[in-house]
Amino acid sequence: MAIPIGVFMPRFYSDVVLVPLGAIAVATALARSLDALTDPAMGWLSDRTRSRWGRRKPYIALGVPLTANHSAAAPAARPAGGANSA
Repeated sequence: MAIPIGVFMPRFYSDVVLVPLGAIAVATALARSLDALTDPAMGWLSDRTRSRWGRRKPYIALGVPLTANHSAAAPAARPAGGANSA
């Protein structure tokens, strides 16, 4: 799912939403930079988690319903001004 989003979303933002390409590049770079910081931090945290379900399963059990909920709600998202705004 990440590859189609990475391929089609910049074009959608630039062609349909009319966001400048420079702003899309900056947003993508910031997202990747934040990811470069949070991935090792989450790895460190999960490596040190001790629970009766193991090291990773508590995070998976929390992440699956959150991801499913947000994925199901994404198509229903409305613009900030509402559907009838100019």
